[in-house]
Amino acid sequence: MHLRVAKSPSEALALTNCAFVNPSDQPADGCHYVTLDGRYRFNLRTDATVMAGHVGLSKVQRSWAQLALLDEVQVEPFDPTRENGCADNLTVQVDFMRKGGDLGGAVFDSGKLAEAFHAQFDLHIFTVAQVPKPLEESCANIFCRNLFSTLAMIT
Repeated sequence: MHLRVAKSPSEALALTNCAFVNPSDQPADGCHYVTLDGRYRFNLRTDATVMAGHVGLSKVQRSWAQLALLDEVQVEPFDPTRENGCADNLTVQVDFMRKGGDLGGAVFDSGKLAEAFHAQFDLHIFTVAQVPKPLEESCANIFCRNLFSTLAMIT
């Protein structure tokens, strides 16, 4: 199906790193994953505030997929259990989101970071170089970027 790109329904939903469609646009098979324009894969959720005929994406997702608001995209269901080439591992490079690179002596627990990442992104689809939104407030100063498929953090 063809849908128009829209903003994520809310800032809170933008932090989920999911694409959103109106319930009337949910694929009949109830798929939870989609591919946009044959290249960009996202977890799919429904939200009644998304206008029918649109797919809601966060600013980070639109930038990564090189999409602008109101662009038309081909949206196809994606079944990771049937597709070849899905990785169940990834490497995550993290950094602090402070201007000027000053960490101010801040330290983080990598175990807690891994737990928070796993809790928020369990069963999410990622693509090489996809940038998710920052983790929830418990890790708000940490930004995940440069995703590559090699280190077991999500199964």
